[in-house]
Amino acid sequence: MTVANCRSDEAVQRYLQDRNDESLAQVIDSYESLLWSVVHKFVCPAGVEPADLYQTAVVGLIEGLRRVDPTRRGVNTYLYRYMWGAVSHYLRDHGSLIRVPANSPRLHYVQWEACVDRVAD
Repeated sequence: MTVANCRSDEAVQRYLQDRNDESLAQVIDSYESLLWSVVHKFVCPAGVEPADLYQTAVVGLIEGLRRVDPTRRGVNTYLYRYMWGAVSHYLRDHGSLIRVPANSPRLHYVQWEACVDRVAD
């Protein structure tokens, strides 16, 4: 177990006992590298800043902390899935899903010709 992993486990256990803002801030600090790791796994579409994805991952971490069962193993994996899920849902809801087809100038020209033909008739 790495030092960072040990520190995050201790911070999570402290938060689950105290449930106060100070211990929550310690958990977020101890998970910062994992939070950025989650953010960097996604490609940011135009208009979405990495800082927004980081904030969303923090929200996922907090939601995971609310639902975690401390008696089970794999707390870090459980929290990681919440962070990843929060970011993917954010991108699904806020990312650009409209794709312009590669032949759009040609389609525009065909539609324009059809319009001109209708007006000429």
